[in-house]
Amino acid sequence: GIAPVPEVPADLHQHCIDLYWKIGGTKFREALAGLDADIAARLFDGDSQRLIRAMGVAMATDRPLSWWQQQPHQGALVGEVVPIAMMPPRATLYHTINNRFDQMLVHGAIDEVERLMARKLNGGLPLMKALGVAPIAAFLQGDITIDEATFVAKRDSRRFAKRQITWIRNNFNAQ
Repeated sequence: GIAPVPEVPADLHQHCIDLYWKIGGTKFREALAGLDADIAARLFDGDSQRLIRAMGVAMATDRPLSWWQQQPHQGALVGEVVPIAMMPPRATLYHTINNRFDQMLVHGAIDEVERLMARKLNGGLPLMKALGVAPIAAFLQGDITIDEATFVAKRDSRRFAKRQITWIRNNFNAQ
């Protein structure tokens, strides 16, 4: 199930975003601790998305996000859950990752990153941290070649997959 956390009005959410970037993660988390000590203690200063969400919920509802998370969850599925993890051989996975990035380049990834750069978005946004964005942006700025950008993007994607595999093996009791 899911905790019944109310939506945060868009203007308040934007206020929290602006405040986070104005005062920085450390001071923002300290301010959040006054409204929701439990969540502030669990998060780190750079987790802007979760910190902003927690602050917005606390300000919008006069109740901390941690309180909402403790309420009875809604929409739970009835039945027995059988966790399954698809774990292809690492060589197959890495080959697929490399081919996928090549296809992304063929199908407009460079143009997409160019459009993102033109919007002058904050580099801290999750979208700007997506795999492949930074190396393609570096290529578009003339800092590296397309071959170097491709190498870095593929390498970063493989490393991310390796971290996911490690997490699944250590934390997910799958069959």
